[in-house]
Amino acid sequence: MSGTPPAPEPNARYTFGDTLPAGQRLALLAEVYADSCEDFLRSWAPRAPARALDLGCGPGHTTALLHRVLSPLRTTGIDTSQAFVEQARTCAQEGVDHLLADVTVAPLPVGEADVVYARFLLTHLTGPEQVLGLWGQALAPGGRLLVQENASMRSASPEFDRYYDIVRRMQLHHGQDMFIGLGLGDLARAAGLRVVRHGLRRLVLPARAMARLHLMNLRHWRDGEFARNHLDPGELDALETWLEAVAEGIENAEPVVQELGELVAER
Repeated sequence: MSGTPPAPEPNARYTFGDTLPAGQRLALLAEVYADSCEDFLRSWAPRAPARALDLGCGPGHTTALLHRVLSPLRTTGIDTSQAFVEQARTCAQEGVDHLLADVTVAPLPVGEADVVYARFLLTHLTGPEQVLGLWGQALAPGGRLLVQENASMRSASPEFDRYYDIVRRMQLHHGQDMFIGLGLGDLARAAGLRVVRHGLRRLVLPARAMARLHLMNLRHWRDGEFARNHLDPGELDALETWLEAVAEGIENAEPVVQELGELVAER
């Protein structure tokens, strides 16, 4: 019987889902982080790569950016979400394809790549050291693994910090690390990779855009198992109301200061 193959089972839970609102969230996230991503790629990716991989590509925004910035002969996005992969395929340009696969299972379903890129993915995976080693195996000679992950988030507005504390606890409950960007260098070395660079990029992000992102997130996970068993519904109601007011410009809030951990590694 022909048809679309079943989606692979990922090794961990993606906190924010793959629904239509989740896709809209990823579009906004791509907009917020486009400049920092582009600067990182231009600064550290090999020149004139033949193939680039975008791991955890979602609906394809980062794949398109990777292809535009680096101009490889071929760019491939990989994700476990069938919904996101199908969405990405509908708007993929020439030279770009998207595959349904688990990026934590060896071997990756493509040949060796000159650039392997992942952003905000390792934070959702268990066994990050082993995963980094697997990604390193996908590198062609002279290729580079480029990873951007959250290292810290804070704001002078306490409601933002309360939200980040909840998400940190929720990810910890699922065996994940919200601030895994702090330890990327040590993880890569333990995985047998050569660390070219591990540093922090400081970003000051507008409160309204971050409130929009977080509001979409909260509305997804607040009915989940962790929130039902460990969080106060009244507190979540108040936080949702505040995020909505900031997102709509009704209430002002202080910006979010984020540090991104950035890893550049080779085999």
